[in-house]
Amino acid sequence: HPESDSETVLNLAENCRRLTGIVLLGGTPLGRPLLRELDKLGVPVVLLGKLENGGIYRNIHCVHSNHVQSGYLKVEALLRNGHRRIGVVLNEPPSPTIQETMRGMKEAVHSYKLRWHDLTISESSIRFWEDPMHGGYVLTHEVLKKSPRCFLFLALGNRIRDNLCSLRYNR
Repeated sequence: HPESDSETVLNLAENCRRLTGIVLLGGTPLGRPLLRELDKLGVPVVLLGKLENGGIYRNIHCVHSNHVQSGYLKVEALLRNGHRRIGVVLNEPPSPTIQETMRGMKEAVHSYKLRWHDLTISESSIRFWEDPMHGGYVLTHEVLKKSPRCFLFLALGNRIRDNLCSLRYNR
C-alpha cells in the first residue's frame, strides 16, 4: 500500500508465512536500512524504478524504463517518416522522467541536423494533481496558437490521446 511506512512493510513481510516475493513501486522512499532488512528476508524483492548501487544486494532487483531512449525513438520515428511540423505537449508535471525523455527527443532532433526550436513546444506545463485531460487540451491549444500549421503532436502524458483527437476533430 502506498501509504505504508518501512516498519509496516517489514512487519508484514516477516509475518507472512508463505511470502514468495515483494514488489515495490518506484517513488517509495527506500533507505539503506530498509533495503538491508528486505534483502535479509531471502525472497526476491523487485523495485519498479531505479536503485543506485543496487548491485550490493543479493535479493533486490530493479525494473526501470530507459526514458532517454523512449524520447529518442518517439521523435526519430516521426522525423524518419518526413514529418517536420511537430508539436510537443508537456502533459506531465516536471520530473526527472520528463527531463530524460526530452533529452532523448533533443538527441533525435540533432541527429537529423535540426534545431530543438524547430519543434513547437508548449511553454506551460501541468502541475501535480492537475487534471491531465484538461491540462493536455489547454497545452495543445497553446501549441496550436504558436504554430497553427503544426500537424503532428507528440504528447508526453499518458491520457492525452482523447484530447488531441478531439482538438483535431474540432478544428
